[in-house]
Amino acid sequence: MIRRRWCWVMPCALSAVSDPRKGFADPRPRSDVPGQSQSRGSAMVRPALAAASLFALTACQGVTIPAMTAPTPPVEQALATECRGDEQAGMRLSQSVNAARLAEGKRDLATDARLDRIALAHACDMARTGRADVAGSNGSNVVDRARSVGYPTCGVVQLVGTGAGPEAVVGAWLVPGPQREQVLGQLSYQIGSGVARGADGRLWHSTVLGNNCR
Repeated sequence: MIRRRWCWVMPCALSAVSDPRKGFADPRPRSDVPGQSQSRGSAMVRPALAAASLFALTACQGVTIPAMTAPTPPVEQALATECRGDEQAGMRLSQSVNAARLAEGKRDLATDARLDRIALAHACDMARTGRADVAGSNGSNVVDRARSVGYPTCGVVQLVGTGAGPEAVVGAWLVPGPQREQVLGQLSYQIGSGVARGADGRLWHSTVLGNNCR
């Protein structure tokens, strides 16, 4: 919340005490009648000034104005969780994918920090939930997770698995079927991988392939 101060001052109070010749307030009462009448005029002015001052102090109290906030993106367009993971295992996972591609005459994929981040975040999520699935525990898919880190979403693919090590997981992906086609696909140019260990000691693997909308 933003707290602003507002103050209203009565024009009549200013005109009653302002002295343009001196440039500041003149506390003396104004009256055209000398002597006794002047004293009575002073007695009438003082209560008016006191009332005006009280009004000004009351008006200067803080006024609370609701702060402007940016709209919150849908919960699925965010990473469900993040953790440190096993950095070396993540590197081995990407290297194993590239080795399999080179063996089939495919191009080498360049690593991308954004893809590494969403791949690791999803590995952490799987390790926490104990479920190997491309869907996140918050309802996200790989496109949502790519959006959350600012990666172009027109060509992202995700592969997941659990096993003893990165090389064994990639070997399972290379069995003829949809996952093999994704690993060896010619539309991918970049890669990111992450590996996290669950409470039961199992390793959870996640790889994301992308083409940065080329």
